Amino acid sequence: MNANWGFEMQTLDAGRIREQVRIAVAERGLLSISGQRGSGKTHGVWRALEAAGATVVEPIRLDRERLTLADVLAAIVRDLSDERPRHSNEARAGQARRLLRGAAGPVALLVDDAHGLHHNTLRGLKRLRELGARGRREGALAIVLTGQADATRHVPEIGLRTTHLALTGLVRREIEQAVRQALAGDVDEGALARFVADKRAGNWLDLQSVMRDCLLAAQARGETRVTAEAVSAVLSPAAPETDARPDAAGDEERIAAVRRRRGARGGAGAGRQAAVA
Repeated sequence: MNANWGFEMQTLDAGRIREQVRIAVAERGLLSISGQRGSGKTHGVWRALEAAGATVVEPIRLDRERLTLADVLAAIVRDLSDERPRHSNEARAGQARRLLRGAAGPVALLVDDAHGLHHNTLRGLKRLRELGARGRREGALAIVLTGQADATRHVPEIGLRTTHLALTGLVRREIEQAVRQALAGDVDEGALARFVADKRAGNWLDLQSVMRDCLLAAQARGETRVTAEAVSAVLSPAAPETDARPDAAGDEERIAAVRRRRGARGGAGAGRQAAVA
């Protein structure tokens, strides 16, 4: 049995991402996409931005909590030209404005893991959209934020101007399709039903992990396909067997210890009564 993890599958979430990104790029809007890790946010957004014909600007600073508007301006200069970002924020903003005005097509700023952004950075994104817009109603660039939670939920002045998309994860038919394609059809219907029923199956990364474990379990059992028994062995392992027979020697020892404690308490009580008398 061989597994295939590199296939492409069109999901409901991927379709929703594609449509909302298309609108955000066309209208130079602000879009926030939230979903669990492994839900396909980043991959889906990149594919959607490519389909929309946008030039993508992506800040590379890893500690998102410290990402500033100055970092974003530097990313715009870096990704839209061969120039070096100016040292002062004012000069850097002038560079970014000139490059945005001169862009041949739509530009989209993509910030992954945006749930970690500082509130001041989020507030600065409003001004950034207006940079280079020449007074037009739409902004100078589209902004797409992705994260495990909606990045704008605690910043109303940004949240009210943002389109929000919460991903739902894989649905039943998508789970079935993913399992069949990943396991190249080497899975029986009983195993498929158990995969679908598992609460982790809606997340693609978690589903991959479960399938790998089940594949190894089936191979260890000498099976040529993943069966319901192999899946059950992974998802619902039986409790280890215990010896139900009483340990007579241990019981006698415990009983004797209890009797000694009771006797000691009784003796102490009798002594106190004699002292009172």
